[in-house]
Amino acid sequence: MQSQFDALQQWSDTWQLNISYFISFLYLDNRKNKLNVSMILGGENILQVSQLKDLGVVIDSELKFDKHINQIVSRARQVANLIHKCFMSKDLIYMLVQAYTTYVRSLLEYASSV
Repeated sequence: MQSQFDALQQWSDTWQLNISYFISFLYLDNRKNKLNVSMILGGENILQVSQLKDLGVVIDSELKFDKHINQIVSRARQVANLIHKCFMSKDLIYMLVQAYTTYVRSLLEYASSV
């Protein structure tokens, strides 16, 4: 794998495209073998992480989405409580449903196939 990183570095040097080393991470699927590898890209060690957030979805090395689900539910609960506090009158059911659909349901449905 180090040879692939070296080829990437050579390609970026050839085309004068800089790689942001400080935001580069090494994420390995360690479900069966607990690997502790060290990779170098551009003279800098790449930080190995056990979980990664990509496009708003948190994935851990066990390929479980528990943290992702807990974060989404926590955020949706906060927004729902804020909506509940902001409306003085609860008679405006239509407004409450619209606010819920817009702000809470969209949080819960994003990447729901995960």
